[in-house]
Amino acid sequence: MNCNNIFKLLAVTALFVAIVACAKQSDKGEPILNTKSTRLATILSGYELGEFIFSPDGRRVAYTAQKEGKWFVIDGDKAGKSYDHVQDLSFGPDSRDLLYTATEGGHAFVVVNGKEEVKKYQEVGKPAFSPLAHLLYFEAKLNDKWLMTVDGKESSSFDMSYAPPLFNHDEQQIAYVEQNSGRKTSTMIYGAANMSGFTKGKERDGISLITASPDRKRVAYAANTKGKALLVNADFTGNRIEEKEGQPLDVIDQITFSPDSKRLVYIAKSGGRYYLVEGDILTVCEGSIHVPPVFSPNGARIAYVVLVNGKMQAVVGGKKGRFYDEIGLPTFSKDGSQLAYPARRGKDWFLVVNEKEGALFDMAVSPLFSPDGSRVICRVRQAGKRFVIVADATAKTVVKHPEYDMVWQPVFTPDGKAVAYGVKSGQELWWNVEALQ
Repeated sequence: MNCNNIFKLLAVTALFVAIVACAKQSDKGEPILNTKSTRLATILSGYELGEFIFSPDGRRVAYTAQKEGKWFVIDGDKAGKSYDHVQDLSFGPDSRDLLYTATEGGHAFVVVNGKEEVKKYQEVGKPAFSPLAHLLYFEAKLNDKWLMTVDGKESSSFDMSYAPPLFNHDEQQIAYVEQNSGRKTSTMIYGAANMSGFTKGKERDGISLITASPDRKRVAYAANTKGKALLVNADFTGNRIEEKEGQPLDVIDQITFSPDSKRLVYIAKSGGRYYLVEGDILTVCEGSIHVPPVFSPNGARIAYVVLVNGKMQAVVGGKKGRFYDEIGLPTFSKDGSQLAYPARRGKDWFLVVNEKEGALFDMAVSPLFSPDGSRVICRVRQAGKRFVIVADATAKTVVKHPEYDMVWQPVFTPDGKAVAYGVKSGQELWWNVEALQ
């Protein structure tokens, strides 16, 4: 499993875990996950199917489909308007809004709940809503230049786009990268979300890995200057931005904040060796880092995966695990005392929990501990069928859920007593809820 696939898994997991205000809410305004198995849609016949997504609250499903050379977005059982192409399908964080980009007649634009945004562009990036202020934002190309747009307001144009803007903690400030093709440089831009009061960071030969802390009060990125890479850290809470530079290294990769935003680590290469870096402390890694560092929920422990002589090994707090042919993204239990990850030996995949190996499958991905740490759920594939297993703290399978054509990333219900996830069964799309047991 390469890093791109791992990041996709991370993205899918984040989509389901980030359950905020949904159509149905508690008296306290908190979201309510759908905790009943529900048939959400029957797939329309006569279409060539594309991408499927389930809403964060488990109450809606949408997918892209092609028919007679035109593309459609189908929300539940209802097909929307046809376009030359559609992509970047997503639900808003509250599950009420369905967003995607469309192209028609050489123009690109954003569609929200079936309604086209008035402004048309040459190209548009993936749109999204900010979690708090519900601001629609995306990157766009106009007159062969790129710009950022937030809630209909556009930034000044620049040569090339890197990624959509980052929002700070109160969503009053944004940060994004301008790239200048003539000078072959990149600059971090900080300013208000209403596209005013911009401040430029230091001009760099290149900027990558832009990352905001979970509390969105800090922003960090890797800067390349004069053949060296260094970490740049900036406070992201107000109008005054001061960038602080770390030590110069050969390569920087995989910048990761702890869940409590108090710690920041990254992977670096210098003098032919790989290091896990935190502040000024460089910890030597035996081999290259294959999987991004993962913090325990309390931020106290770090797990990562190294590649040594063609074999992979999980490292937790300096303690090394067994070697395998391949290892997926590790995950900690809520209290940080336990670790699980999928691993492969030969053609067989299996779940590893606390260094104990489970049953063999054709594929195993995305393990997740139950809130109390007594169980681990994992998506697996066997003989062409997908299903979810429940294992104990020794990786022994205690429950095998029903088989389906497709299975999406499961989450736990708020009480921790059941598992919920999207499935495709024949021509039906369900939100499936199974008791944990």
